[in-house]
Amino acid sequence: MIKTRELRRLDLSSASGLVAAGGHLHVIGDDELELLIYAVDGSGPAQRLPLFPDRVSRGRQSKAVKPDLETLVLLLPPAGLLALGSGSSPNRRRGAWIPAGVHGPVYPVDLSDLYAALPFLEVNIEGAAVTGETLRLLQRGNGRARENAVVDLRLEPFLAALLGRLPLPAAIHKVHLVDLGNKGGVAWSFTDASPLPDGRTLFSAAAEDTSDPYEDGPCTGAALGILARDGTLAAFEEIDLLWKIEGIHAFPSGDAFLVADMDDPHTSAPLLIARWSELG
Repeated sequence: MIKTRELRRLDLSSASGLVAAGGHLHVIGDDELELLIYAVDGSGPAQRLPLFPDRVSRGRQSKAVKPDLETLVLLLPPAGLLALGSGSSPNRRRGAWIPAGVHGPVYPVDLSDLYAALPFLEVNIEGAAVTGETLRLLQRGNGRARENAVVDLRLEPFLAALLGRLPLPAAIHKVHLVDLGNKGGVAWSFTDASPLPDGRTLFSAAAEDTSDPYEDGPCTGAALGILARDGTLAAFEEIDLLWKIEGIHAFPSGDAFLVADMDDPHTSAPLLIARWSELG
């Protein structure tokens, strides 16, 4: 069992992704329209960067209209940060690209063609990490087909697609399923990813009792794991909380920051720390 420690509560309830880079901690929420920016240790009040200029309202968004930002990934300098919608409904197939960092500008990204090209009954992208020349996406298997999967995109064609030089599906390299097992009959499913210094991928997972990628369910377990360079499962261990961990950032020191979606608009999301190096 991996131990966690709470560092603070954040200025949102539905934290779903985080990246530490450039002296800042960047956080998104699946019910939010903004990027929240803290000091790199998570301290201080949040700065806010609007991600969708056509949507000006602030605060928690309803399921029917929210972009459902589930993934925040560092594309490495000079490509900046990318936030991705889950793809679990038509309005959730958009993203936001911030190539220059915390001050913007922000460019919209239409993910419809990329998600339509993926071989899943129900698309639900919940994590991403750059490893070498690959942008690795994690498909969360909490829909009817239970399809946890690794989607590897060629990074160079993907960046070219962001610049309008190629269609996004041209970046798809390979897709394979990953069986995470279950806890008491509730399937484990991917919830986020972060690159490790040696080319492996750290991921978080939840046992959420729902068969619908659109609807939430009770969380019966949370875990961390490691994917090998080829995307196969290398390690997996539960953490000491039942919160739905939806964001993770690994530091070379062996620590990782975690954030949770509390599924309650009145409860602030925690920022946690754990030792990913305990996974081996």
